[in-house]
Amino acid sequence: MTETEKKGRNHQSNSGQKLLTIDELAELLDVPKGWIYQRTRDRSLSTIPFYKLGKYLRFDPDKDRAWLEAQHRGWQAER
Repeated sequence: MTETEKKGRNHQSNSGQKLLTIDELAELLDVPKGWIYQRTRDRSLSTIPFYKLGKYLRFDPDKDRAWLEAQHRGWQAER
């Protein structure tokens, strides 16, 4: 049993995938945690989807991938 499972943090999304912590999402996207925190605030122009479990934020990989795709700006769209 991993340390995460021992602490009871092995939450799952509707699709059955493990929800990611902010550290895991930051590592996956190769961005600082502060960048992610900025995008979870209501005043952010483009809020990344998340769940709030008490004081903890969790992220659904499928929803975040869809959000990321929506942020994509192709080179043709900039013309």
